[in-house]
Amino acid sequence: MKDIWLWLVIAAAAVLGALLYFTLQTTQGHSRMTMEPPESQSLLISKGMELAKDLGCFACHSVDGKTLVGPTWQGLYEHEMEVILPDGTVAKAKADEAYIKESILEPGAKIVKGFHNTMPSFKNKVSDEDIQAIIAYIKTLKREHQHP
Repeated sequence: MKDIWLWLVIAAAAVLGALLYFTLQTTQGHSRMTMEPPESQSLLISKGMELAKDLGCFACHSVDGKTLVGPTWQGLYEHEMEVILPDGTVAKAKADEAYIKESILEPGAKIVKGFHNTMPSFKNKVSDEDIQAIIAYIKTLKREHQHP
């Protein structure tokens, strides 16, 4: 009977520990619950940076705010900007995960105002996992004087 109580206490402690972990994850700015350890996120970010380098992204996109051929990636994530649609109309777009993925696969779909449609498509050249890694890297590139 003592063994059953011991296992119940251990199981309860494990459940409470998991709940505490998820609570801390969601209160520290994480929008979704995840059981990925921080090392996995670091590996994903590193992979995104390496992919961006290997794919030649840094030839056109800076990470320090400087304007090159394409928009800087510094502060890009969740930034709202004006874009030119294929029919020439101007619209607002927010650089969320969907926008960045679309820009990688179909760069001519929404051109940031002030830039030209020079980016090649990476459709069938990168996997969804690769795109998620690049997005994870872009998310780390905050503006230096960004307000919370």
